[in-house]
Amino acid sequence: MGYVNFSYDQLDKFVTDAFVKFGFSDSDAKIIKDVLLMSDLYGIESHGMQRLVRYHKGIEKGTIYCFPVTIYGFPVTDRKGLNEAELAKKPAIHPYNANKKIASIATVDRVFLVDDTFEHVLWDQEQNESVKSTDKPFNSWKRIRGYIDGTQDLSEKCKSTLKEIIVFAFC
Repeated sequence: MGYVNFSYDQLDKFVTDAFVKFGFSDSDAKIIKDVLLMSDLYGIESHGMQRLVRYHKGIEKGTIYCFPVTIYGFPVTDRKGLNEAELAKKPAIHPYNANKKIASIATVDRVFLVDDTFEHVLWDQEQNESVKSTDKPFNSWKRIRGYIDGTQDLSEKCKSTLKEIIVFAFC
């Protein structure tokens, strides 16, 4: 595959401006830009600039919203058995470092915290409901769509938590 090279400064401005035009605040656009460009800089192209078109389409379709809804991993505990010195050597996109950065930026009024991942809102662990980790994003949206359409029931606990998120996001 061929590559087109742009300077970091060009991409910094382009991506920030794009997300502001998509409807994000300037500060949120800069956070998103940091994540995308950092992914590319670390060679994880699948989560870098190529996501820009996907995000734009999702915003247009209404499947991606221009405000934070859930952030998981709090408190920042995903150290994976590493000590401070070992974590300091890990890249910014290591789960612990990424969540630590999110925790340093996030404020109570901007973030709805869930105990674990968003999937735990939709599958009641106390009732032994689960989903394969590789299918979580797809099955999460499928389950929400089914719930909205009336073809999928959720436990009372899941309904209550989902309602809290919706009220937080829209009210």
